[in-house]
Amino acid sequence: MVDAILWDNDGVLVDTEEMFFAATRDALARAGVTLTRAFYLECMLVNGRNVFDLVEQRGWTPQQVRALRAKRDADYAERLGSGARVMDSVAQTLQLLHMKFRVAVVTTSLRSNFKIAHPS
Repeated sequence: MVDAILWDNDGVLVDTEEMFFAATRDALARAGVTLTRAFYLECMLVNGRNVFDLVEQRGWTPQQVRALRAKRDADYAERLGSGARVMDSVAQTLQLLHMKFRVAVVTTSLRSNFKIAHPS
């Protein structure tokens, strides 16, 4: 028996994957690192590595990496604010399932970014 359904926010409920990749790609470009989609997927999703490790390998200090990541996060938030798109039929699906099951949204996103993507 199903007690609850947990929904991942990014890429499942809201189409944010391209925005996050673009913000990450642009941040790494500032560090002289070219990030392709194929490498990004391999590194992050297959190997569970952090692409910012590439910047550390180039001799950047932890403080510089944190600043670069903060710039990426600000860029991503700006992109979200310009129009994160809810996936087709999400509202209807959640409404129907909410009548039968407990539902919750889970995410590794920053709370501030979640609020930008879901303003109401």
